[in-house]
Amino acid sequence: MVPRARTPPPRRPGRVEPYPQPSRHGDRFAPRSPSPPRLRQLRGVNSADAHDKLSRRPRSTPWQAPKRTAMPAMRGSEEEMSSNDPTPRPEPTHDRAPAPRRTDGAPAPYRHVGKGEPVLLIHPFLMTHEVWAEVVDLLAVDHEVLAVTLPGHWGGPDARWGRTGAKDMADAVELVLDECGWDTCHIVGNSLGGWIAFELEQRGRARSVTAIAPAGGWTTLSMPAVRLGAAFLALSPLMIVARPFASWAVGVRRIQKAAMSVVTAHPAAVPFDAAKRAMNAAIHSRALLPVLWSAVWDGGLTGLDSTTTPAQLVLCDKDRVIPWRVYARAFLDELPDTAGRLLLPDVGHVPMLEDPDLVARTVRGFIAELAAA
Repeated sequence: MVPRARTPPPRRPGRVEPYPQPSRHGDRFAPRSPSPPRLRQLRGVNSADAHDKLSRRPRSTPWQAPKRTAMPAMRGSEEEMSSNDPTPRPEPTHDRAPAPRRTDGAPAPYRHVGKGEPVLLIHPFLMTHEVWAEVVDLLAVDHEVLAVTLPGHWGGPDARWGRTGAKDMADAVELVLDECGWDTCHIVGNSLGGWIAFELEQRGRARSVTAIAPAGGWTTLSMPAVRLGAAFLALSPLMIVARPFASWAVGVRRIQKAAMSVVTAHPAAVPFDAAKRAMNAAIHSRALLPVLWSAVWDGGLTGLDSTTTPAQLVLCDKDRVIPWRVYARAFLDELPDTAGRLLLPDVGHVPMLEDPDLVARTVRGFIAELAAA
């Protein structure tokens, strides 16, 4: 007797969640539009080929930024670099002297190296300019790079309570620009730094803006702003308790990975020294409560629709700090159509910690694209 083959049960269709489009007012979601926000996408390429593919496609073609196939990220060869920048460049030097430090161990207020087109780097909340260390070394080969530390952050200028809003931070950055003799520059900012980059653009100090996972896409006392403030506020007791043990904790790799999992998609890809610098910066920062107070009560960024400087919005797909589907809506909707929109998959809120090469190529390619236009 031949047994009958079993017929598999019919597959039940999976549930498809609607694409969330939150309103800027509170936590209410706007009706779903016919299509999600258009983000340029490149499919099936590695990070070294990203700008090369972008330069060959019309701007209206959707593209996805490169996915890494292994951890740590594969490094592209010189021939794989962007066609936007075809001039051969020397390999970045790895024997640069570290940024000078103060006697208390804090980094200097800023780092200024290199020659060429001026590029300003502004760090995210609770970090210092050292979060850009590897990116600075890569860009300084053919750019003049200035990485600053914001007021109230470890090693930065002192900040008074009530004077820690984004506009106040922009005032402090302008003082450094004047000290260095820069009228305008290419501005790159991550998170809080992205918010400040747009503030400086509105003052006429930007040649271009690259905003990486920018903050400020909310309104005063809206639910997204309150939720974000509460999440950071919960870290305050932990940071106070950890401060006496900082010198030990920042050197334990397991603790490093746990801390880096908040701001990166792949904590193991963050080098030991980079993780140590980032943890020291957060633990010793005095800006947590003052900046949160200003961010909630002063409201978010305004005037995005009047941006005239060339700009690119760089979002991070695995961002767990300010998920782009909620907090980037204002930028996606209000920035002019001429502004680029780029989604980097497989990286977290602070992508230069886990893939500085990708961040440097993104910045360099955009500046080269503008120079060639």
